[in-house]
Amino acid sequence: MQGDQFRPNDEGDQANSGAMSSVALILGCCGLCLVITVLAVYGALVYVVLESQSAGAVACSSEANIWVYCLTMIIVLPILSCLFTVLSTLANAKYLMAIPNVLGAIVAIWGILLWVNMSKQCEAFYTEEFPTLLFLFYVLVILTVASIAAALCSFCCMIVLLAASVSGGSKTPH
Repeated sequence: MQGDQFRPNDEGDQANSGAMSSVALILGCCGLCLVITVLAVYGALVYVVLESQSAGAVACSSEANIWVYCLTMIIVLPILSCLFTVLSTLANAKYLMAIPNVLGAIVAIWGILLWVNMSKQCEAFYTEEFPTLLFLFYVLVILTVASIAAALCSFCCMIVLLAASVSGGSKTPH
C-alpha cells in the first residue's frame, strides 16, 4: 500500500495531457481565425485601392492624389518593408531595417499634408465619387499620426529611463 503513493498517476497525467491538447487546439483555432481575418481585411483594402484606380487620373489628383497615397500605404510600403527585412538579414546589415521606418514617417507626413491642403471641392468630389477611398485615406492618416505619436512617446520614455540609469536612479541626499 505504501508503494502506491510513489507510483505515477496515469489517469491524472492523461487528463492533464488532454486538457493541454484542448488548450493548444483552441489557441491554434483562434490564431488561424485571426490570420484569416487579417488577410481578409488586407484583401479588402487592396481591392478598394485597385477598384478606385481611376481616382488617380481625376482633376483633383493634381491637388490631392489620395489614390497614390493609399496605394503607397497599402501595397508599396509593405512590399518594401519585406524586401528590406530580407536584404538586411541576408547582408547582415541591421541598419537597413531603419529604411522602412524612415519611409513610413515620410509617407505619414505626406498624408498629413495631403489632408491639410485638400480643398473643399476636392473633398466633395472624393466624397461623391470615391467615398470608400476617401474613408480609407482618412483612416490611414489617422493611424499613421497615432503611430508617430506612440513612437515619439516611447522614444521620450526611453530617454527618461536612460537618463535615470546613467544618473544612478533616484538617489536623494539624506
